[in-house]
Amino acid sequence: MKKRLINRLITVVTSLAIVLLINTCFPNNIIDTNSVTSSTSSDSFAVSETETENPFNYQDDNIVEYNRKSWVQPSEWNCPKIDPKNYNGSIMLYFDRIGLEPEYSKGKVQRVYFSMTDATEPVSSIKFHFFYDTRLKVKPDSNGNYITARDGLNGFTTGSAMVEEGQLVFYATSSTDKLLSAGCIFTVDFIVPENAEPGDLYPFGLAYVNDGIATDTFINSAKDDAGKLQMTYVFTKGIYNGYIRINGEKKPATTTAPETESSIYAESYELEDGYYFSHDDGVSTGLGFSKKMLKSLKLVEKADGKEVVKVLGKDIDINDISFNGATPANTYDSNNKTFKYEVPIYIGKTPLVTKDGKPVCATVYIGIKGDTNLDNRLNVTDATFTLRYVKALNDPVLINDPDAPYKLRLNSRIDYGTDSDLEELSAFLADADQNEYDVNNWKTKKNGRRFNVTDASMLLNWIKLYNTEKANHNNAEPSDSTRYALWVNATAGKNRG
Repeated sequence: MKKRLINRLITVVTSLAIVLLINTCFPNNIIDTNSVTSSTSSDSFAVSETETENPFNYQDDNIVEYNRKSWVQPSEWNCPKIDPKNYNGSIMLYFDRIGLEPEYSKGKVQRVYFSMTDATEPVSSIKFHFFYDTRLKVKPDSNGNYITARDGLNGFTTGSAMVEEGQLVFYATSSTDKLLSAGCIFTVDFIVPENAEPGDLYPFGLAYVNDGIATDTFINSAKDDAGKLQMTYVFTKGIYNGYIRINGEKKPATTTAPETESSIYAESYELEDGYYFSHDDGVSTGLGFSKKMLKSLKLVEKADGKEVVKVLGKDIDINDISFNGATPANTYDSNNKTFKYEVPIYIGKTPLVTKDGKPVCATVYIGIKGDTNLDNRLNVTDATFTLRYVKALNDPVLINDPDAPYKLRLNSRIDYGTDSDLEELSAFLADADQNEYDVNNWKTKKNGRRFNVTDASMLLNWIKLYNTEKANHNNAEPSDSTRYALWVNATAGKNRG
């Protein structure tokens, strides 16, 4: 009891320290600057939130998704509970999800970006708690900042501090409300462990923290209804965490020989093939591999000599299905000329296997969006192939023929057949104006797609934006999240939900 009282006293005292820091570093009469960042080290910033568990530090190589249920509506709002479904925008704050090659990863300094897009309401006050796997080490920037504010916060004064190893806190404030444009909010530089091995995964991201005095926030100065609604949406639906993953398969642990028959196995199952974009990192698009590729499953669990049968949709929730961090972006390999991949399926953290221990895998096809001719590049040739296909579909002889898509080849570079899996992939990739958020896009077949001149035009738009992006960044290849953002612009938002 005495220890608990002491911990509570520490929490109150340190919470007051937070308030004093805010009042000192961010006074109300502060003058706008261009991302002037003040950083306070843990030595001079007396913050101790020891009772806040770090959900990113289990060191089990699993992704840590943002906990959308942790949000608590501030009592000082004095209003009925706000439903984020009433928010008409699609603001998204997201971290990079990065795959590193093993030979270049050990001891590497890797910068991760926290970006935002589609804000609808201006803000003047921002506070986030950033957590990370402590196998990673934060490298402060040249000014000693643990977190470096970027152009997305121009006009804000910012500050960051290390609460404890594995937990940073970030503040940003402005004397006037500002509508944030799409871009990077802040970056963190991590040092990858020297003993990093293939399959290692280091998660990081945000977790909502309410310390009783100064809660995490993202709101305007008036704290009006529109500002409250956007903030509610941000902390319940708009945040996507990230990770650094070392590419390759994890070495199996040296344990005793496995049983010849699995204690949990799939007695029967049905899978549907899926088609995906190489830029889909599961964050920028909010998609990733569809769990609905697993159409049916009968699972057997053996315990205490008894067998219990569980059925998907009845005893097994579809949300329990996962791919253990695999996404189209980190699965795609530009050297794979078949475009075909087998992705293992998991029930929670347990690999789904057959009775004899063989992994159950979904067959997926992954390519670069717009790559109509399947040469792992997007260029004017792809737009030409798409336009040629549109012209053929509109031939008077075929225009009213429902079977026309399967009488024509979209990819005329290589004859895979008019109804082959790779021809279906070509159709998926070339359908540029199709909404990527469409729940059925990953499985829509060639004859279910509508092609027109707009598709070819959007491919050309993206090529122009892509070339400009590379020219502005010393010819460096854009990240997966940037490639997706280019598609949002190239399609005038039509591929967004």
